[in-house]
Amino acid sequence: MLTSCRFMDGLKWVDETYVRKHQSEDPKSLRAMYHPNLTQYKSSSPPKSKSLKTSPWDGGMQFAQKYGRRAVLSLTILLLSHVPYFGKFILPVISFYTFDKKVGDKPAVIIFASGLFVPRKYFVIFLQTYFASRSMMTELVSCFMTAIEAATNSISSNRISVESTSTSNRRGSGF
Repeated sequence: MLTSCRFMDGLKWVDETYVRKHQSEDPKSLRAMYHPNLTQYKSSSPPKSKSLKTSPWDGGMQFAQKYGRRAVLSLTILLLSHVPYFGKFILPVISFYTFDKKVGDKPAVIIFASGLFVPRKYFVIFLQTYFASRSMMTELVSCFMTAIEAATNSISSNRISVESTSTSNRRGSGF
């Protein structure tokens, strides 16, 4: 609930800033406000009871599993990259594999080729920066996406109930 509240406060701030920046324009030409429209809908998810909340121990274990898996994978890649003969190809190949899924073939090939010629230190700095920024954005945006998903589910369930009401009214009216 706290995340949803923060999300709605953020939308309210966005609306207020938008109105302030467009004071000189005709109010009828401005876009619809986000906050008032979304406050009309109730959250589709029931409030969490204390029994459904995760304990600090469970939260800590989830954190340890998530980041522990990443740490083990990173250490494995580091060890493999120090193997003679084919170790210098490990980082470029791994980067190609991960970038191919996210950005496509051409950028992934460019990154793979640059990994063969750029010194390992700079290539690792680039990869760490890329993956850290993606991880940070995922963490920051995940709570907002959850709130948007809840609002979207609420909107779609309201549409379904309105459509079913209008359908039953049409059947009962004899048309």
